[in-house]
Amino acid sequence: MAIIDFKATKCRHCYKCVRNCEVKAIMVKDGRAEIMPDNCVLCGRCLQICPQSAKTLVSDLSMVKDMIEAGEKVVVSLAPSYMGLLKFHTIGQVRCALMRLGFADVRETSEGAALVTAEYAKLLSDGTMENIISTCCPSVNALIEKYYPQLIPYLAPVVSPMIAHGRWIKDRMGQHTKVVFIGPCVAKKMEAEADARTRGCVDAVIEFNELQRWLEEEGIELKHCQSRPFANQDPMVNQLYPITNGIIRAVDVCGAPGTYKKLTVSSIKSCREFLHSMKRGYISHCFVELNLCAGGCVNGPGVDKRRGFRFKATMRIENNALLAAPPAYITLPKDELERTYIPRQVVDKMPTEAEIQAIFNSFGKSEVVSESMIDTVIGVSGSSPAYVYMFIEAMADAAVADGMPRAQAYKFAAQAVLGSAKMVLETGKHPGELKDAVCSPGGTTIEAVATLEKAGLRNAVIEAQRACVQKSRDMNS
Repeated sequence: MAIIDFKATKCRHCYKCVRNCEVKAIMVKDGRAEIMPDNCVLCGRCLQICPQSAKTLVSDLSMVKDMIEAGEKVVVSLAPSYMGLLKFHTIGQVRCALMRLGFADVRETSEGAALVTAEYAKLLSDGTMENIISTCCPSVNALIEKYYPQLIPYLAPVVSPMIAHGRWIKDRMGQHTKVVFIGPCVAKKMEAEADARTRGCVDAVIEFNELQRWLEEEGIELKHCQSRPFANQDPMVNQLYPITNGIIRAVDVCGAPGTYKKLTVSSIKSCREFLHSMKRGYISHCFVELNLCAGGCVNGPGVDKRRGFRFKATMRIENNALLAAPPAYITLPKDELERTYIPRQVVDKMPTEAEIQAIFNSFGKSEVVSESMIDTVIGVSGSSPAYVYMFIEAMADAAVADGMPRAQAYKFAAQAVLGSAKMVLETGKHPGELKDAVCSPGGTTIEAVATLEKAGLRNAVIEAQRACVQKSRDMNS
C-alpha cells in the first residue's frame, strides 16, 4: 500500500526531494519525481521540503470518522509527544477533546512503552547480545533491514510501543476494539498497516496535524475543554520516549542491570554514520537509542516545523512527565512483545551500457573507452585544456607584439581555436587534410607551419601529453 501520495500534476521538477533524500529513494521519470517504495524508509523528509506540496501523506482520517459514525468502539493510543506538541492547560483537556470527537477512550502510548522498557531491561540484564539497537522507530528498523541487513542481529527483538499498546488495548478491551494511534510519525502507518508482521494491532494512524484540522472543523479548542483526567496517567518515566535519550532514561529508572554502554543517535544522517561504524566493528557492547528524526519523535514530519519548536516541545515534556518507575498493572504475554526482523536489502537494477550512455548524451557528448585507456583520456582530454590555453596565450602574445590590443588578441586567438575544433568535429576530415586546405603554395600559412615544425611543436605536444599520462599512471599505481 502507498503511504505517501505523489501528485504528478503539482510536481515542478525542481528535484529538491531527489537531492535531499538520504537513501536515494526518489527517481525522476518523464520529468517528474517518483518515490521508489522498496527503497524508501518513510523518514518523511520529502513531505517537509517539497515546495509544491506534491507529496502528501495518505490519510486515515475518513476511515476513523466512519468507524466512529458506525458506532464501533474506537480507542485512541496517544503518543506521549502530545504533551509537548499540543496546546492545552491541563492534560485532561486533551482526553476530553478527543472523547468529544467520538472516541470511546483515550490512553497514552507510553503504557505500551512501559512494556517495551521492561523487555529492554531484560535484554540488558541477560547480556547475551553483542549490541542492542532500540526498535521503537519503524524508520530505523526499515533502514537496517534494507541498507544494513548484516546488523539485524543487533535489533532488539521487541515490538514498538505503539504495537505493544495496540495489542494490550485489544487484550484488555476485546479484539473487536478499534485502535487509532495519534502521533507525529509517518512511518507508523507502515508499521500498522503495511507490515504483515504487525498488521492488525493498530487499525488506523493519524498525525497531530490531521488531528488539529479535525478539532478545528468541529470547533473544539483544547484550552477551552473541561479536564477529564486519564484513568491511569501512567506509565510515568516512559512518557520521555519521544525526546532524545528518553528510552535510555526510562531503562535507567527501571534499574536495569548490565554493563552495556548507552548511546543516543538521532537524525537519518547521524544514524547512517553510526550504523556504518557499527558495520565496520567499531561499536561493541552498546545499547543504542536510534531515532531517524533529529531530536526524537517531537521533531517528526507530522508536527509543527517552526524554528526551535522541537526544543520548546522537549522542555514541555520534561516538565509534564512523571519520573517514576512504571506501574505493575501493565502486562502482556511475552509472545505478543516479540518481533523478528528480516533482510529486505535494496538491489538496484544495474543500467545497461546503452542506458548509461544515453544519460550522458542527454546533456553532452560521451564515448565508451576501456578502463586501460583512462590515463590516456586524462592526457588527451582531462589535462589538455591547459595545453590549448597556452597555445591561445602564445598566439595572443604574438599579436600583441605586432600591435594588437590584448583583449582583442585573445578573442581572435580563441575564436580561431574554436572554429578549427568545430571543423574537425563537424566535417570528420583528418586534421592534416584541413591544415593542407588552408596552406596556399608559397603563402603565409605554410610559412607559419614550417616555422612550427622547425621549432618542434608536434614533438613538444606529444612529449608533454605522454608525460601527463605517465604521471597519472604513477599516481594510481
